[in-house]
Amino acid sequence: MLFSGRNGRSKYAHNTDFNNFGPRVGFAYRASSTTVIRAGYGVNYNGAYARAVPFTQFWTFSKTLDISSPDGGFTPAFILREGLPTVQPFSEADRVGSFGTVTAGRRTVSPDLIQQNQQNGYSQQWNLTLQKQLPDNVLVEAQYQANVGHSLGGPNYNFNMIPLVGGQGPASQSQTMRLFPQYNGVFVESPDWGNSTYHSLNLKAEKRFSSGLSYLLNYTWSKFIDDVESANELGGEQNNGYTHFQLRHLDKALSGNDIRHRAVTSGVYELPVGRNKPLAIENAALGALIGGWSLGAIAEFRTGSPFGVIEQTNRSNTFSHGQRPNLMGNPTLSGNRSKADRLAQWFDTSMFEAPVAGTFGNSPRNVCCGPGYALVDVSIQKRFSITEDVKLEFRADFFNIANHANFRIPERRRGNSGFGRVRGTIGTGRQTQLGLRLEF
Repeated sequence: MLFSGRNGRSKYAHNTDFNNFGPRVGFAYRASSTTVIRAGYGVNYNGAYARAVPFTQFWTFSKTLDISSPDGGFTPAFILREGLPTVQPFSEADRVGSFGTVTAGRRTVSPDLIQQNQQNGYSQQWNLTLQKQLPDNVLVEAQYQANVGHSLGGPNYNFNMIPLVGGQGPASQSQTMRLFPQYNGVFVESPDWGNSTYHSLNLKAEKRFSSGLSYLLNYTWSKFIDDVESANELGGEQNNGYTHFQLRHLDKALSGNDIRHRAVTSGVYELPVGRNKPLAIENAALGALIGGWSLGAIAEFRTGSPFGVIEQTNRSNTFSHGQRPNLMGNPTLSGNRSKADRLAQWFDTSMFEAPVAGTFGNSPRNVCCGPGYALVDVSIQKRFSITEDVKLEFRADFFNIANHANFRIPERRRGNSGFGRVRGTIGTGRQTQLGLRLEF
C-alpha cells in the first residue's frame, strides 16, 4: 500500500485529466414564416467522480473511537468534565510502503483507491428539431435527440476477487487465492469505465394561454443502453450492476432507467362563465358564485423499466459482487391476467435457473420490464373579487385523483421466497389539499 505525498508520490489522489475539450456547434434555419429547423452538437464533461467521495482514502489519516457504558447506561461511558478519552493517532511510521506486505492472516484493512489516470466522464449530445407554428397560438415540435457517454463513473467495485480461469471460478473459495490476500476488499472508487447510449424521438404540442386555455403535451419514444448502474435507477439489479471485474462485457444491457414510452401532459382551462367572459351573467350574486372558476391537470403515463435478476446466494467462489442465473427462455408472461395473478408472479420465474457453482449465468444485467406508471393530479381554483384591490382565491388540489396504485419492481433475487412477486407500491394514494389565499 502506497500513500499520497510520500516516497516521491504526488500529494494528489490521482493525475489531473487535462484532455477535456468540449466543442459546441449549432444552427437555426427559418424555412418559412411558421417553420424553423434547429440542430446542434456538443461535448459535455462530468465531474471527476460519479458521487461524492468525502470518506475515502483516509486509512492512517483519521481514527474513530467508540466508547459505551459498561452496563447499558447506568454507568457513564466517561465524565465530560474529566476530559475526552484519548485517541491514539496514527504516526508517520504507520504510513510506509511496506504496509501492504502484512501476512494474509491479518486482513484488518479494506483499502480504497482512485485510479491514477482517472478520467472525467463525457457525453456527446446532438439533436435535430422541427418546429411549426399553427393557428390559435399552438406550436408543434418533433425532435430527435441522442446522448452517448463514455468514461462514465460507475458504482465502486471490489477489485480483490479471485481471478477467473477459462471464465470460471475455483471449486471452492479461499482467501489465499485473492489478488491481494493480505486485505479484505480493495475498492476502486468511481471507476471511469462506464458507457451509455440514448436515442429518442420527442413530440410536443404547446398552446400558449389564449381564450382561457393553455396546455402542453409531450410524448417520448426512446431506448437507453448502458453498462453501469446510476446512483438512482427506476429498475436495475438489487445489487450494484456488477458480477466479476473480468466479465464487464456482460454488464451491457438495457438501462434500469430505460423508459420506452412516456407521455406527460398539463393544462389550465378557465371556464368561460362570469363577468367579462363569453358566457356573461348579469346577476351579480350568481356571477360571483359560478364565475371565476378554472381547472388544471397534470398527468404522466410511462411504461415499466427493465430490472435484473441475481442469485440470492453467490456460489461463484470468487468473492465477486454477485452472480446472475441462467436464462432459459423468455420470462415475459401474458398481461391478460388478473391483477392478483400479475402481482403474485410478474414474470415466469421458471425461466431462471441456478448456474453451476464457480460459474456465472447467462442472464443479462437487466431484462424487461417492470410495472408501468400512471398518475393524474387535478386542481380546481376559484377567484373572488372582494374589492378592486383585494382578491380571495380558493384552491382544491387532488393528487392521484384516480387513487391508482403504481407498483414497485418485483423481487429480483432468485432463491428468495418472494422471487417474482410485486411486494409494494410507489407514491401515495389519493390526497386532497384545500387552501385559501388572500391577495391585497
